[in-house]
Amino acid sequence: MESKWLRPITTRRYIHCPKTERMFTIWSEGKIIFGEMMESFDGKKYWDEVPCSGIWFTDGDKNQFDFKKTVNHFREDGIPVHSVEHNINDIKVNIEAITNVCRKPTCFIKVTLTNTTKKDINEKLGFFVRSGLEGTLVYGAPDNYTSYNPDINVWKEHKSDWTADDKVIRNGEEFITVKSNFAFTFDNKNGY
Repeated sequence: MESKWLRPITTRRYIHCPKTERMFTIWSEGKIIFGEMMESFDGKKYWDEVPCSGIWFTDGDKNQFDFKKTVNHFREDGIPVHSVEHNINDIKVNIEAITNVCRKPTCFIKVTLTNTTKKDINEKLGFFVRSGLEGTLVYGAPDNYTSYNPDINVWKEHKSDWTADDKVIRNGEEFITVKSNFAFTFDNKNGY
C-alpha cells in the first residue's frame, strides 16, 4: 500500500498575548480552549495535569464541523482577531476570537451567521461547553507525529458542570455570556 502525503494544515492558533498566565487556542473544527497555567506545573505530565475549559461550536445540535474545510481569516491591519469559517448548508458561520492584553486575559468570541441565499432558512448552530483535563478536551491533537483527529463524541461523553441562568452559562468563576438576536436554549444536563 502506497502512503499518501497530506499537506500540513494549522489545526490551532494561539490567541492570547505574550507572558500571560492564561492560554487560549482556537481550533479549525470550531472549538476554543482556555487553559489556566499552574504555578507548580513542570510539564512532565502535561496532558494529565493541566485543567482547561472549552466551547465547541457545532453544525446543529451535535455534528462537528469538518476541519478540513475550514477557511482561516486574518485581519490585514494586524489586529490579532483570529477567525475560522464554516458552512451549515446555506449559512456561513464565522467564529472570531480575541483576548485583551493583560496577565490574566479574557477571551471575547463573536459568531456571525450569514445567509448566502435570498430565501428564508432555518438552521441550528449549537455549542458544547466542557471543563476537564486538557488531554481530554483536545483529544486527537497532533503534538507529536500523529494525524489530527478531533472527535466531538469525546466531549459528548464527558460530563458537563456548566449551567445556564438566562443567557449566562457558568462553571464556578468561568462564565460565557450569550448575546444574540436568535432564540437560545441550553441543556444543563448535557452541556449544549
